[in-house]
Order: sequence, then structure tokens, then C-alpha cells
Amino acid sequence: MTSRHAGAVVALLVCLMSTHEVVVGSKAFSYTVVRSPHDPVGDSVNVGDLHINTSTRITWVYYDGNHPLLGDSVRLFDKIWVERKDWDIATSSKIVPPLHPAAPADSSGPTPSAKLTVDNRSMPSNAATGTLTTHSLPVATHPSNKWMEELVTQWSSGPPSQVETQCSRGVAILEALLGFNSPIPRISTETRDSQTCKVIGKASRSGCPPSLRLAVDDIMSAREVRYSNSITNLEEDQVCVADFWTQQALLLDGYKFDRTSRLLVAFDIPSSTKGLGACRYSSYPYNPDNGALVSSLTNSWTFPGSITHPHMDGIACGMYIIHWRGVKLWLLWPPTHPNLRLMEHSMLTPPSIDTTVSLIKELEGLELLFLTDEELFEFAFCLYPNTIHCCLSFTESSHMGMPVRDISFLPVVENVFGWLDEWIKDRLIPSSGVCSTEKEQVVEKLQDALDYWKLLSDCTAASGDKEAVDLLVAKGEDMLAIAVQHLSLSK
Repeated sequence: MTSRHAGAVVALLVCLMSTHEVVVGSKAFSYTVVRSPHDPVGDSVNVGDLHINTSTRITWVYYDGNHPLLGDSVRLFDKIWVERKDWDIATSSKIVPPLHPAAPADSSGPTPSAKLTVDNRSMPSNAATGTLTTHSLPVATHPSNKWMEELVTQWSSGPPSQVETQCSRGVAILEALLGFNSPIPRISTETRDSQTCKVIGKASRSGCPPSLRLAVDDIMSAREVRYSNSITNLEEDQVCVADFWTQQALLLDGYKFDRTSRLLVAFDIPSSTKGLGACRYSSYPYNPDNGALVSSLTNSWTFPGSITHPHMDGIACGMYIIHWRGVKLWLLWPPTHPNLRLMEHSMLTPPSIDTTVSLIKELEGLELLFLTDEELFEFAFCLYPNTIHCCLSFTESSHMGMPVRDISFLPVVENVFGWLDEWIKDRLIPSSGVCSTEKEQVVEKLQDALDYWKLLSDCTAASGDKEAVDLLVAKGEDMLAIAVQHLSLSK
């Protein structure tokens, strides 16, 4: 069901909705209770009611999204309960069964309970009453960061709670953010002074809007799709699209992923003319005819609970991002020299939650970007080259990306090359704790980066800009030659 269909359903349910506040510790925030149609239990208030956060629009039913009495024998399609026998029909048609006429609420009868607290331990015995108990949820050290207290609740009681390992890791990341004793800047559509990205706003396209149908077409027709395991953050080779669909179905069924499970991520999914390529997105303001080299559009697809630990996308490469589906939190840090130094270790070792929490506390210049798929549908921004980023997916999410090299990035790239030259010569090559294969991989990434910037020079018309790019490439080639020499001597 599309977001537009969802809006129509909500409009039909106005008479069944009531707004309340939930208090978690010292934090109060609003949520809406919806008496969901087609509840097989009947018209009893509180049994199958949905609790919808009015800010994030994340929906949950009591602890884990399952019906409190019928468990996984019924499933939510948008905001309506559908029995198992009708799942295939609802899925294939992308519509829900017709709504039964709703009787007006009886003002003399019971009303939806406004008492809702969250427990991240287990489902309490009094679940059917609509009441959950809680203990020691983290509280923001600085009042400006209090909006994130709510995210802990969404993570620990929403869809990510189905993935045991990721549930605790996500809470640890959010707790680290809440521990900041100063305001953390939050990027919005009005932001113009970000140190990590250029805010574009609504993405410009000349084709159709993105849809799940187009994304499915791409992943099914692609000759090669890359997959990783979000639990380990390592790429996996022996994965097929059937594995991916199976995990999606299990998550929709409310299946619990224990600590032995993997959580797949599909990324670098090529766009096709029959898929998301049909949207025909512009890379504005990065113009391929005027000092920019823009690579092909790809899609990334994550499930609830996916965590991408702090990393950088290649060397000296910006990334044009278009968010079009789901709820996701981005943590962004600028590529300053101290930050790049801190990232050296994580570039050569598998990520861990301990390292991530440590980096969150030590990296400078943190900015946050919280994206949903309603008011921020098709929100576009471009990460500056080597911007460090970390992502938490609160729901199934997708974003498209286009690698960008642009004349305007030259000052940032020069800073990155300065750090890279120092790291390779002074720390990476001399290190006895790094194998020669890993050292060679870093040098190969530098070679790839230089090749792209050479291409940019070839297609740059303005003489002044071309001269600046050529100078950067020349410095990079000198650095590469020295790195290769040092590497050969170290063997």
C-alpha cells in the first residue's frame, strides 16, 4: 500500500482516533490511538489498537508489533488487521480488504487508554490491557537533545526489537548520543551551513516517482547485487535474492532473529530503465557539463534494525543521496584531520559496537539527520568527500546514491590527500600489524580515486578549473608513486 493509500485509510478512521501523551521518565510525547478495523477479536477497545507516534509516524502495537491476543495469525497491512488467509490477496493487490462500516464511538463506554509505557525486556502478562511497564530508559544530558529519548523507545519496542543483537546495539548508540552535554546540530531542509553535506531539498526528476515496484524490478533484473550482513557489517558473497525476500517475509511475520541470525542488506543495486532509472533524477547542482563527474544511480535496501557503523564511501568521492523510503537516522562527521586519524583503525578492522560508541564520543563535529518517508520523501543531500557516516534503520528503508566528483570539492579533497599521504607513509606501510594485502588495497583505492579525478579533468572545460584539478592529480600521483615504493621496500 502506498503512502497516499495510507493517507486515505487514515482519513476514514478519524472517528476512531484519539490523541494522548505517553510519559517515559521525564519525557512526554504525543501519540495517536487508532481502533483498527478488521480486528478479529471484535470491537473491544485496547485489544488491537495501534499506537502511532505523531512525530515519527512509526506504528507499534504494544511490545513487538504483533496482535496482543492473536500473535502472528494476523498481520498489519498499513493500519488494518488482515487475517492470514487474506495475506496473499492483500499483498498482490496492494490493497486491503473492504472496511466494515464503523459504528460511532459510544461516549459512555470505555475509551482508549492513554497509559502506555515501554518495556525492553519481555512482554508483560497484562499486555491485553494496553499497559506496558518500563525501567531506566536513558535521559538526554542536554535538553536540546531530548527529542532522541523518543527514538530509544521506537528502537527498543518497534520493528528493530525483532533482531536481538541489533536491538541492544542500537540502544547503545542512542544512549551515547543522549550522553552529549552540548546540543547536537540537527540537519533539516533549511540547513545551509552543514560541515558534512550539502542539503539539496526535494530531489529533482523528470520521470515517475520512486516506488517499491521499481526497486523490485531493479533487484530482480540486476546481474550482480552486493549484499552484506548488518550484524557483522561484512560483505557476503553466497547470497541470492531469494535469501533477501525470505528475510523480509520473516520480519513481516514478526519472526524473532536471535543472536545466531544474520540480517541482510542489499546495496549498489543498479538502476534500470524499467526500474528506478525511470525516475530520471537530476544531480543538481552538480552538472556533468560544468565541472562535475556523476556516476550511475544505485539503490540501497535495509531492513529494520540494520546498523551501518561509522565509515567513509571510498576516497575523495562525494555521494549524492536521495531518501525515498522508510525511517532512518544518519550520524554525520566532517572529514577533518583529527577525525580521519581516528578512522584509520576502523578502515582495516571489522566494526564493533564498542568501536562505534567510542568513535561517537571522540569524533568532532557530529550532525544528525532524521529522515522519514512522508514529509521528507525524496529528500536529497550530498555527502562531502570522505564524510564519516553511521546509519540506523528504524523501518525497512531505501535510498538511492550517485557518486560525485566536483570542482567545488577540491579544498576537501586536498585535505583528504594530505591525511592519506601522511597515513600511508608514516603509519600504514611501516606497521607490522597490518598485512601486505590490506596495505595494497588502500593503495589501490588511491589509484581508483586518481583515475576518476583524471576523468573529471578531461571533461572540464574551464581552464582555471582544469588547471586546479590537474594540480591535484599530479600531487596524488606523486603520493601514489611514493606509496608504491614504500610498499615494495616493506615486503
